[in-house]
Amino acid sequence: VATTGSADARLAVKIAHTIKGWVANGEMLPARARPIRYGDVLVLVRKRSGAFIPTLVRTLKELGVAVGGLDRLVLVNQIAVQDLLALADALLLPDDDLQLAGALKSPIFGLSEDDLFTLAHGRTGSLAVALARHRAGASALGRAADLFTHLAQRADFTGPHTLFAEVLGEHGGRARLLARLGPDAVDAIDEFLGTALAHERAHPPSLQLFVQWLRQGGAMVKREQDAGLDQVRIMTVHNAKGLQAPIVILPDTIGPGATDRGVRWGDDFDGTKLPYWAPNASFHVPPYRDLLDAERAAAERESHRLLYVALTRAEDRLLIAGWQGKTRPQGCWYDLIAEGFSRLPELEQAPDGVLRYASAQTAPPRTEAAAAAAQSCVLPEWALRPAPPEGVEEALSPSALPGEDEGPVANPRAANDPTGQRFRRGRLVHALLQHLPDQPPERWEATARSYLDRSGGGLTPEERAEVAAEVLALLRHPDCAAAFAPGSLAEAPLAGRVRGRLIAGQVDRLVVTSGRILVVDFKTNRPPPVREEEVAPLYLRQMAAYRALLRAAYPDREVACVLIWTYGATVMPLPPTMLDAHEP
Repeated sequence: VATTGSADARLAVKIAHTIKGWVANGEMLPARARPIRYGDVLVLVRKRSGAFIPTLVRTLKELGVAVGGLDRLVLVNQIAVQDLLALADALLLPDDDLQLAGALKSPIFGLSEDDLFTLAHGRTGSLAVALARHRAGASALGRAADLFTHLAQRADFTGPHTLFAEVLGEHGGRARLLARLGPDAVDAIDEFLGTALAHERAHPPSLQLFVQWLRQGGAMVKREQDAGLDQVRIMTVHNAKGLQAPIVILPDTIGPGATDRGVRWGDDFDGTKLPYWAPNASFHVPPYRDLLDAERAAAERESHRLLYVALTRAEDRLLIAGWQGKTRPQGCWYDLIAEGFSRLPELEQAPDGVLRYASAQTAPPRTEAAAAAAQSCVLPEWALRPAPPEGVEEALSPSALPGEDEGPVANPRAANDPTGQRFRRGRLVHALLQHLPDQPPERWEATARSYLDRSGGGLTPEERAEVAAEVLALLRHPDCAAAFAPGSLAEAPLAGRVRGRLIAGQVDRLVVTSGRILVVDFKTNRPPPVREEEVAPLYLRQMAAYRALLRAAYPDREVACVLIWTYGATVMPLPPTMLDAHEP
């Protein structure tokens, strides 16, 4: 048992070792005619704040004691959750150097101060750009860069629960967090994952939406302490009303009395509420003293009611403890209980100074027939087998359909483009082409430049001007008018079966009329192919899959496929005979 540290920390360690000793030594509970179990113990505290409860929970877990943890948990206040949120901020906005540095220093990435200094000192761009230059390296910075790039790509296609579950499981984040923060971080991590899953079920699976919701609401997790589980329960006295346990421990009975808030509200002569304030006792005028006395009397009555609740939760054994500083608050629970104990007959004082009062077990022990029956029941054989897989068919993306051999797939982080500027440029073009048609034409140019100034991080002013010029030339091209006309659809999802294979994809623009369907896909290759024969088979296979899905949905209509190359605003209709050779 620890003999150093603050008084409340030493008491928490002593209580944890006492509970561990009861179970390890097989101490009997006469009222139940069986040894004490962890589930018999209920620890009641007056308030959740302070270092006592975290110290008690951590020590219990270090000793291998099953404990239910806190009954109320504010997720954003937990260090493990703050590390995960820093990672989310860095994934959502890689140019946020502060949050990225915090994520890199967290156990998730595990960089040291020296590693972070090496990465950040003397850089000319953002921290994310400096980190990307270490990709595929064998150093700690190289491993961190590879992991961050992988998670940044996954964040665009997965929900928050899937992403964080992958970080904590597949990439070892949970083990590293627990190694750094201790076993008391388990509750925070598990509740964080559960909250992310619940949010996904009720809202669109958006990482940004989840992070904003979590920070705004604080996510107070209220957990029911189930008496049926064999684990120590910890809760406030107020929440313990109506509950009972064989063993109850009251650890913080030496607490401060009513606090002097300074400002109070009282009625004036005509019933108007007025504030009363006094800097010290010498300014306590009679009306203020009346308010103060009434407040203290009400607080004392409420304290006595809670003390009654706390003392009557124990069925068989009640332990009273406390810690104090230089002075003991007058009228604290400890003194009230000690005064009551002094009136009991046959009060024993042990050599260690502890006062004990005990009475013999005269009634027959309470048996637990229901629990014994539950333990003796035999589960059927099927309950012990792993559940078979659900057999959910995975849908193929049109760009992932098997086909002809072709050249190497473009790498978003190629050696000659370590920061992925090429793919960032393509995403900006697609975003503008998706949203600008909804604006009046006279606002296109101003909106495009405003968007690129905000979201075009990493591109030079000249490159942003080139992107805006490409998009505006395409929107004003007469051959593209139908694709952006009122009634056309942007980012239209398509899903269906083609020759028995489930295919799902998303079309950049879709125009459905009574006699014809137009499928438009934007490509940002620089420079684009000049002739249809030069189009990559991957693009042809993708467009053929879109055409097959739409033909199945609209068998009586013609389906025309067009590629629009943003560089140079080139419109390239694809001949039906060419797409026939690439049918899924």
